[in-house]
Amino acid sequence: MIKLKHNTIQIILITAIVLSFTIFNILNNSFSSERKISDEKPITIDANIVRALSLGNPKLISSYLWTLTMLQSDIDHTKKERSWMFYRFQSISTLDPLFFENYLYGGLYLSIIKDDLRGAEEHYQRGLDFFPDSIDLLWNAGFNLCFELKECNKAIPYFQKLLSIDKGKRFKYLSQILSKILANENSDELAYNILLTSYTQMPSGSVKERIHKTLYSLKAKIDLKCLNSQNSNMCNKYDFEGNLYYKQDGIFRSKFENIDKYLKLKNGREN
Repeated sequence: MIKLKHNTIQIILITAIVLSFTIFNILNNSFSSERKISDEKPITIDANIVRALSLGNPKLISSYLWTLTMLQSDIDHTKKERSWMFYRFQSISTLDPLFFENYLYGGLYLSIIKDDLRGAEEHYQRGLDFFPDSIDLLWNAGFNLCFELKECNKAIPYFQKLLSIDKGKRFKYLSQILSKILANENSDELAYNILLTSYTQMPSGSVKERIHKTLYSLKAKIDLKCLNSQNSNMCNKYDFEGNLYYKQDGIFRSKFENIDKYLKLKNGREN
């Protein structure tokens, strides 16, 4: 009886191994036959079916697909709505939703290499559904929206949450970037208060000196708009450095003539 049970277990294990290799071969033949470079042909196998056939090892299959994808990857920009790699990364996510590197590096590959910006946006969001406090995914998702898709207003919630978690420790210019986005969205006072909070907590140095100019410009923009309005009695007459705004040709001005220069977004690193 014991011997029979032992033989049964062996048969089950052998069957599982054979089925696993069969699935691997099917996947390998299907995925490697894709004409991925010019035709951008997406995968056709439903990842949910593969998961059901994975014999309880979806992570093993997802790791295999990840390795296969890296080997087959190319540097050609996608010519269609979605890159073939987008569908591959999504399949890996279905098999193993907690495979963090799939979202982190997959999103970067879609955004920077394949130029599949919408695919990257969707992939980052899927990653954030499982890793909502990841500072890397929050930054990459916001960066892709603002600096690649030029939709900075959509990046605001990502950057706001990132700032609340990171507090300027790793992303030193994040508060400056966020304040400039808000300023361009006509939320000058919110932009100023967010940046001022970070500024007061910063140690002295080059970063604080650069942010000083942005803070000065934000405050000047708010104050001068008020001072040059019809109701100027309740306005602040002193700039960020404690100097009085001066009046020339009937218009209040600050010592920096072109304050808008310091409120423009230049790139992801800011200067």
